[in-house]
Amino acid sequence: MPPARRGIRRAVSTHRNILSALLSWELDAQAGMLAGFAPVVGGPQPAALLSIPLFHVSGLHVSLLQSFRAQRRLVCMYKWDPAQAVEIIEREKITGFNGPPAVTGDLVEIARREGRDLSSLIAVGGGGASRARNR
Repeated sequence: MPPARRGIRRAVSTHRNILSALLSWELDAQAGMLAGFAPVVGGPQPAALLSIPLFHVSGLHVSLLQSFRAQRRLVCMYKWDPAQAVEIIEREKITGFNGPPAVTGDLVEIARREGRDLSSLIAVGGGGASRARNR
């Protein structure tokens, strides 16, 4: 990296990184089947809510690329709006959601306040920072 750019921190996503992620998820799925965890057959198609930009690793890898492996429907938001997200989760029967703690906190807070139904969610993931104490 040139000396003038040493202060800028970036993660570089290469083809090798992306293929490695895809192959590791496939290996994980195969290992799960060998261990006796059968894939779910029938029922509604799983759906994920994409609330993170695709230029972020969580948006690209966790939401978009894993959706190919899981054969799940991906519902995209233009930008984060917790009220709109709750409405989308209810309407589209979203089963998976991933976001940083502040985003998942906003989601739960507005759902509680408005008495909304998030029961379709099976998996909620996150990371990158800890939750603020006041939330």
